[in-house]
Amino acid sequence: MGSVIGFWSYARRDDEAEGGRISRLSRDIAEQYSMRTGDPVDIWLDLDRLRWGDRWREDIQDALGRVRFFIPVITPRYFQRVACRRELILFTRTARYRGAVLPVLYADLPDEHPDFPDPARQLIDGYQRSDWRELRDEDPDSSGYRRKVRRMAMTLADAEQAGPAAADAVGDPDALVQAVVVGVAEMAHSVAVVNGLLASPGDPGLPAGLDAQSRRLLGVAHTLSGDVHDLAAALGSPGSRPGWSVTGAGQALGRALAGGARLAAAVAGLRPDDRTVRAALERIRLALLLADDCTAVAEQWTGGDR
Repeated sequence: MGSVIGFWSYARRDDEAEGGRISRLSRDIAEQYSMRTGDPVDIWLDLDRLRWGDRWREDIQDALGRVRFFIPVITPRYFQRVACRRELILFTRTARYRGAVLPVLYADLPDEHPDFPDPARQLIDGYQRSDWRELRDEDPDSSGYRRKVRRMAMTLADAEQAGPAAADAVGDPDALVQAVVVGVAEMAHSVAVVNGLLASPGDPGLPAGLDAQSRRLLGVAHTLSGDVHDLAAALGSPGSRPGWSVTGAGQALGRALAGGARLAAAVAGLRPDDRTVRAALERIRLALLLADDCTAVAEQWTGGDR
């Protein structure tokens, strides 16, 4: 039997801030899992196993078929990292029936905006979490730390023993095309609104409405990214010949999001001192990176013709 694969999703700077304790936790869980089951387990650390370059989608898709559990380490910074969001979207939406999703709540999270909840946070909230906030400062040799590690290893072993559940149908391509078309329209509208706010003269501080609109833009981009990847999965291999409606969706996606490059350039030139402004610009940046992923996927449907 080959190694069981677990994917450990975390923000690298969190691990550095914790002196490597987050990556150590992954190894401790793997060792306890192997002790309980006798099976080797290979924990994929995103930093070590993936490079988000030309082949990252191929690498992820290869891993999806063999991953039995996905462990996101949840901190405020986790949701500020585009790589973490990519992993979360792909593993929870594309591979959610292949194994367990076991979030580790490692640090307190700020309150959500009531009108513009983050879809990434909502994804995480759909799973039972393992709370490590009180154990962050525990010695790894302490009884409390070791008990918690063993408990997580037992959960993973039970999930593996049950085997992967049968995958649900990916979805009706026509319905997914409609979802993508709606998402493209919402994304284009949000980009235009944010562009207008950033271009408006006046107070050099936070333009009125930018905080709320940046949250909306990120939410739209995150949902659109998931829909695009679901559609890509429904179409099968990249070499398949999609119908005209799919090709049209890809072309519309590319055209609608072309303004994102201009918005990205505008954001890159801003160096605000205000913390709230910086947070809004960071959400805009993340949204544009997710949108760029969408256009790259859409190029598979259009042959690169936008």
